Amino acid sequence: MFCPFPNKTKGTACPKCGWMLPIDFEFIPKRNCPVLMGRPVVPQFGFGDLAAMALRSVGVTQQRYANTVTWLVRHWRPDYVHRCLCCQRIAWLNNHTPLWLARLMAAIYLRFRKPNQWTTAKAT
Repeated sequence: MFCPFPNKTKGTACPKCGWMLPIDFEFIPKRNCPVLMGRPVVPQFGFGDLAAMALRSVGVTQQRYANTVTWLVRHWRPDYVHRCLCCQRIAWLNNHTPLWLARLMAAIYLRFRKPNQWTTAKAT
């Protein structure tokens, strides 16, 4: 069973599982919908979401962060208006999560791979 996308433009979400099209398509793509196949949808968390949850668990919320920064900076610049960019930071971290995970997996692979007998020939 395929996702029933209403149209083929970038950002269109499947009404069943919520997966969004990453680019514009000339035709409606065929993607196996986990909801229609009876599998649960597992939410994808990035480093930004994990960092936000960890900070929230110790009492650091976005509002508390904004209030603290504003209070600290007002001593040096009374005309300063703080703009909280927490949502943009979380989105940036989430967007870069796949890249960092790929680099981590490559580093682990290179560290623990078996040596190739042809490239590591010992001189006699």
